[in-house]
Formats: sequence, structure tokens, C-alpha cells
Amino acid sequence: MFENTDQPEDDNVIELVGKFERMQEKGQCSYFDIDDFESITDYYLEDFNISQALDVITLGLNIHPQSSSLLLRKAQILAFSNKNEKALTVLSNVENIDPANSEIFLAKGAIYSQLKNYNMAIEEYNKAASGAEYLDEVYCNIAFEYENLGNYEKALEFLNKALTINPKNEAAIYEMGYCYEIFNKTEDSIAFFNSFLEEHPYSDIAWYNLGNAYSNTSLFEKAIDAYDYCLAISEDFSSAHFNKANALANLEKYNEAIEVYKETFKYEDPEAITYYYIGECYEKMNEFESALDCYQRAVETNDTFIDAYLGLGIVSDELNKTSEAIQYLEKAISIDNQNSEAWYILGDIQFKANMISEASNSYLQVTLISPQNEDIWLDYSEIYAKSNEFDKAIETIKQGIAFQPDNASLYYRLTAFYLKNAKLSDSIVCFEIALTKNKDIHQELFDYYPDSNKITAITDLI
Repeated sequence: MFENTDQPEDDNVIELVGKFERMQEKGQCSYFDIDDFESITDYYLEDFNISQALDVITLGLNIHPQSSSLLLRKAQILAFSNKNEKALTVLSNVENIDPANSEIFLAKGAIYSQLKNYNMAIEEYNKAASGAEYLDEVYCNIAFEYENLGNYEKALEFLNKALTINPKNEAAIYEMGYCYEIFNKTEDSIAFFNSFLEEHPYSDIAWYNLGNAYSNTSLFEKAIDAYDYCLAISEDFSSAHFNKANALANLEKYNEAIEVYKETFKYEDPEAITYYYIGECYEKMNEFESALDCYQRAVETNDTFIDAYLGLGIVSDELNKTSEAIQYLEKAISIDNQNSEAWYILGDIQFKANMISEASNSYLQVTLISPQNEDIWLDYSEIYAKSNEFDKAIETIKQGIAFQPDNASLYYRLTAFYLKNAKLSDSIVCFEIALTKNKDIHQELFDYYPDSNKITAITDLI
């Protein structure tokens, strides 16, 4: 919202501020010109001392009431203080005084954006474009407003304009990648960045975004090449290291991925997500002790990181540390009791540990939170099937079918339960429905209940 105030606090500014503060203390009157008031205001804004900055502007306008630059600063301060209507009134006054000042329209555009009136923001930014010093930044602002409106095609149009003017505009390059991704135009993204890089081969951000586009289409080898070009230009580009590691992990090159994940630690403080992904690589290599250590580092870095607690639960279970596994999953649930994945994993571990009642409750929670989960009804009903309580198992599967009427696997499992419960006619009706839903997976019935293959009424239907 404010103009760039990154100017050095030279002796002149310090002297001006001291003179102003002495004047306030003694109630004296001293003369300051417009530039002086601007410098003093900027000094206070750098320290986010908004009230003092407003005092300076108020005094400045008493002396220089027609100063468009001081009025503009007042409007920006008011907007920063969420006094948007007052700010717009001030800006309208400035526009009467200095109608060609593009800063007025930029400020109005920013306020309308803050008010979520994106069309008005675009209108004001378009007015600013005719006299703006940095036209590429104006076009970026317009693109952001089109993004807010969900019009990514127009956003891309203005980002292209911005990059035509200034191909080094980093914000525009990043937003191009973002818009293509959100707009689900990954192939166009790849084409754009390849074309852009032909003219600007040393744009590390463009290589980075090209790598992301390749990753989004599972072209991980090409993604790695793009990230390598990015890192050849800027070896401290931490996000490129991170995404390269992700691509390596997707190619199941877990040892290489781990080393690249660790590269990020050279350029930024270790993050929980990085420890987590390293742990995931170790887990997939069945190096559970190493995975456990990384997941623990993740929760030490961020003690509310649920995925890391899930990882701890899974690898602890693999290491036959059942009680610890349950504790980690209960910790995850204490952070978010609506996390169905945590309840599901907890239920699996409890069921395996023969904690039937507890497992039943955990699975029940999953059905309440995520009834569309394709596997939960099979697992939940299995608790009753293992105890030969087929009536309950049948009722559970029927509940699942109510939520997922097109899930053929549920019908095949229900067929098996009917057969085990000696309800042949019901099983035949159910099996016919299953075949109409998806006959290609009918082997699921025989895998679960091999004896069904001996029932002529069943095999004849196939």
C-alpha cells in the first residue's frame, strides 16, 4: 500500500525528525517544506508508527493543503488503517488537484482490491497505466485482480504484457506458472516457459516453473533437468532443490532424493515438511528406524504436524511398537479429531492388535467423517465378519452402499457375506447387481471367499 520507503536514514532525515519531535515537545512552530514532511513521514512508516506518521501528514497539510503527494500519503495511511472510505474521499480530492498522477489510481486500485471490488480495482489500474513509470507492475496488479475474479485467461494476457515490457519481473513469471496450473493448462505452461527460455536462458525462476510444469504432468526426468538448469544459475534456490527431490522420490530414487532434500538445509532453516519427506523416503525403503528419526525431527520442528504423527504411527507399528504407534495416532487425533486418515490407521493397528472394540470405534469415526472412502466399509464390516456376525457385517456393507451405490466392490463383498450366512437367493441377486456395476473385478468375490467358485448359481451368472 505504501510507496517504497527503503531510503537510507541519512543524517539529514534524522535531523529533520529530531527537529519535528522537539517542536512537538515544546509546542513550537517550525517550517518544513513538502519534501521534509515526506521524509519525516517515511521515517515513521518504516517503523510502522502509523499514528505519528498521520500527525506529520496532518501538520504538513495544514501548511501545504494543496500538496498532492502529502494527500496521497494520507490516503495510503488511512487505507492501511482500514479507513477505506475516508481514503477514497481523500484520493478523489487529490485527483481534482493532480488528475494525471498515476499514483492516485494505483492507490485507489489497491483500496478497491482490499474491499474485494475487483472490477473497480481493474478500472483504476487501467487508468494508472497511461502514466505509470513501471508499467509492468501495473499490468501485474491487473492480472492479480483477474485472478481474484477467477478469470485466469485474462490474467495470463496481462502477465504476458508485463513480461514483454520487463522479462525480469519475477512476480509475473511466478504468476504465469500459477495461473497455468490453476487454469489446468499444463501443456500450455510447458510451451510458454520453453519459448520464454529460448530468449531468456538465464532466468532461474523460469527454469523452476518449467520444472514444476513437467512435474505436474509426471515428466519427472525432464523436471529434474529443468531444476538442474535453475540450480546451475542459482545454487541457493532452495525450492528448486526441494522440488527436484520430490521428482526423484516420484521416480523411486529415494537415496538421491534424500541427499537433495538435505541440500535445502544449507540455504534455509530446516522445515518440518522436509524432515517428513526424508522420513517418507526411508519408510519406502523399509528403513524404519531412520524414518522414525526423521518423523520425530519433523514433530520437534512443528509439534502440530499431523502427517508426521501418522508417519510415526505407521513406522512404529512396522517396528512392532504397537503402544507407541497408538499413542502417536491418538496425538494426531487430539490435534484434529476430524482427520479420517488418522482414525483409519489407528483402526487398522487396533484391529491387528485384536483390540476389536477400539478398532470398531475408530472405523466408525472414519465412516462418519469420510463415508465416501472406498475401502472403509469393507474394513469396518470385516470386524463383524471375523466374529461370524454376518448380520452386522451385511448391515454395515448396506450402509456403505447407501453412500456409494456405484461401488461394485461393496456388492461383491455383500455377496460373500450372504453366501457365508447361507442366504443363497440374496447372494445371487446381489452378485447380478455387482456384475452390472463392474464385471471386470468379479474376481474379488473369489479372492475373498474362494468357495463361491464352487457354487453353480454364481459361476453360471459369469
